[in-house]
Amino acid sequence: MRRTTVLFQYVGRRLVAPAWGDRVDVVRATADPRSDLAAFDALLVRPDRHIAWASDAARRATGSPS
Repeated sequence: MRRTTVLFQYVGRRLVAPAWGDRVDVVRATADPRSDLAAFDALLVRPDRHIAWASDAARRATGSPS
């Protein structure tokens, strides 16, 4: 089984990193609006299943630091 880093890009959100397609697998996904994941545009998940990075749309909208 091949293990790779995956960028989950949520449908309908700002496109986060189109240039990453040659280095990570990009998956277009949807998040349940009631879940904690709904606050993000995208999540970068390492092969060991830990979140390496998250694009936080809520913080950008309010001007708070990421």
